[in-house]
Amino acid sequence: MNTQERLDDLCAFYESLTHDDVALFSDFYAHDAQFKDPFHEVGHLEDIQTIFKHMFVVAPDAKFHITHRFSHEQTAMMIWQMTMTVAKRQLAINGTTYFEWNDHGLVRVHRDYWDASEELFAKLPFIGAPTRWLLRQFSAFKQ
Repeated sequence: MNTQERLDDLCAFYESLTHDDVALFSDFYAHDAQFKDPFHEVGHLEDIQTIFKHMFVVAPDAKFHITHRFSHEQTAMMIWQMTMTVAKRQLAINGTTYFEWNDHGLVRVHRDYWDASEELFAKLPFIGAPTRWLLRQFSAFKQ
């Protein structure tokens, strides 16, 4: 199977992902897959599954929508939006994921790029206002 087909299958998996589907990560990820996002850096499939199980505990309605996908040889990227409810607030987080496949067609590197301060913290109660203030302090263009 080529990288584009693997990416298409992986995107379909993410768009339909539920808490019960976390066990199916082994269909797509190598046992020693590396995963990194703004909160985690792990190197085992079981740890990746734990992260996604926890995501569904925090936000049971979390849902991914893949807007773009690109592949080249054994690498790929997908651009996504995740919607969820956290602290009774509807949130939309925009991000990008970089993948590398091993020789068996399994993900060996998964690296999420998204801005936790702007996409998450600034939108939450209590910490949102101080986070937005802090972001303004570091901006060259005061709003």
